Amino acid sequence: MEITKTYNPSFIVAGTNESIDVRTDVKLTNSNNPVYMINITDEIPYDFAPPENTSVNILFIDYSPYQIINITGNATVTVNVTDLSGTNNTLLIINISNISQTDANGYMETNDTIRIEYQMVSSQMDPGENRTLYTNATLTDTQSSKGSDWINTTLNCAAVVLRGDKTIWIPDLSNPQNLSVKIVIKSLGGTVTDISLADYLPAGVEIKDLNVTYYNYTSGTVSNLYNGSDYYVADPMQTTLPDGTYADVYHYNFSYAFTNWDGNLYENDNITLEYNITVLGGGEWKLPAIISGYDPQYKKHIRTEMYASANVPSFDVMLEILTDTVFPGEPVKALLRIVNVGGPRAKVDVYVDYSAKTLKGETIVEKSETIAVVEQKEKSLELVIPEKIKPGVYVFESYVTYTGREALSTETFKVEGVKEKGFIEKYGLYILMLIIIIVLLVMYLRATKTQKIAAVFLFLLLLQPVVFAQFNASLEIITKNPQPGNTLKALLKINNQNYTGLKTNVVVTSAITGDSGYPLIEKTSTYPVSDSRDILLKFKLPEDMQPGSYILSTRLLFPENKTETLHKVFNIKGSEDFGYLFLILALLAVLTVFIKRK
Repeated sequence: MEITKTYNPSFIVAGTNESIDVRTDVKLTNSNNPVYMINITDEIPYDFAPPENTSVNILFIDYSPYQIINITGNATVTVNVTDLSGTNNTLLIINISNISQTDANGYMETNDTIRIEYQMVSSQMDPGENRTLYTNATLTDTQSSKGSDWINTTLNCAAVVLRGDKTIWIPDLSNPQNLSVKIVIKSLGGTVTDISLADYLPAGVEIKDLNVTYYNYTSGTVSNLYNGSDYYVADPMQTTLPDGTYADVYHYNFSYAFTNWDGNLYENDNITLEYNITVLGGGEWKLPAIISGYDPQYKKHIRTEMYASANVPSFDVMLEILTDTVFPGEPVKALLRIVNVGGPRAKVDVYVDYSAKTLKGETIVEKSETIAVVEQKEKSLELVIPEKIKPGVYVFESYVTYTGREALSTETFKVEGVKEKGFIEKYGLYILMLIIIIVLLVMYLRATKTQKIAAVFLFLLLLQPVVFAQFNASLEIITKNPQPGNTLKALLKINNQNYTGLKTNVVVTSAITGDSGYPLIEKTSTYPVSDSRDILLKFKLPEDMQPGSYILSTRLLFPENKTETLHKVFNIKGSEDFGYLFLILALLAVLTVFIKRK
């Protein structure tokens, strides 16, 4: 695990009571099993005013898909502030007995983070005083294995403080690679001279629209400062941050020249830098800025570090082939998964080019489309293979581009030669439809007027897709002729026609039944749905499954307890003709019962 703790401000002005914002992060860096229990102990200086229990915020930061969830006040989350006697530091104890029973709705996985935020008020410290504080975290995984770590951090105090603040944000979430940066350098408690700044940015970025101003507190005036006449900054130097991130560092010298100011930051004066950058790619950066100066009154050098986080959407792209084998003229299908693994909830347009190619790279057929992604997207891709294609192994390729980044994914599939179909396989479906129509027609002719209306309604119902209010759904079995012990794949598509920007949880319960009517397999999962979602369902068929026809039923539970059920029939390989006959007989039996009841 990795523990980080930051204070804002980290340098306290002597003789003052300052409000200090504290942020403690506990990140799971590596684990063989998910973590369900988290215990964190944070120290607060004994002579500081601690927060109330109810004012401590606890956040769960899900790395994939990236989202920040407030779990404060959840049933399995407790906060205790314990004030110890004497000079023993106050303890802030956080206990999460089961993270899966919070609004996080899952366990803590690798790269997930627990964040604690609170505010404390300092005592009136003397210059040169400091407070060293201890933080400990213990994580317990689902196999009852434990891991612990700890850090010490220090708060300092001085008569004259050079305080800084660095902020990075995305002004337009539709273009999340464009960032704005603001740095404020302020003098508190006295005058500071010989000011310099080291500003760290992601490697390869270019600063645009740089604006530097000086604010004189006494006169209330603002002056523009210019490179070469009031300060000097050259091209960046390349460096590596402690976490291994490559960065560019810009060195600003504010003692270079004094055209529009005299080079001194008097008490409450400030220098402000504002600029824009464009980041190629995505990810999360923790970017420091280090300011230094000289206190002429107390003849001391001053140094302050500040940190800003930059989060730009970064996507994992995965491709899974759904139809391992196809015949000429049939569609080959794949499922594209795009997951935001480290960025804000920004809507990003992802451009997808996908194609079927030979092993030599020759394109057979291709398509392209644009997909809007916020947190995650599962999209089925389909390409119709030409009728005259030769049997063999081919490549399904997806090429994804977004915010200046690219991702290529490939999978192989097989094209088989056309085989001769049996009589039932060729005409079974048509025979089945003809029988249904004849039975319904006979039922219609022999029925009363009310029953005729019911019969027409039944016929129309058989032809209707499943639609419920703002949602519609469809189910398709992907696996052809599965065998016992195989994995049956089905594609469930859910569309939200009235998407307002908020995800809707849809509970999906699927079951496979045979002629006995009892489920052979049953499973339930919850899927968050935005505007649409294509879900790949997988079922491991029993080894002792008998040849014949089976029904896959999928029940969807929407908000307000509204439900819809989809049905698909599939046939176990080795009994194709029998399967069609079984289906015909089953439907005839159902219709016979219906007629008798009427």
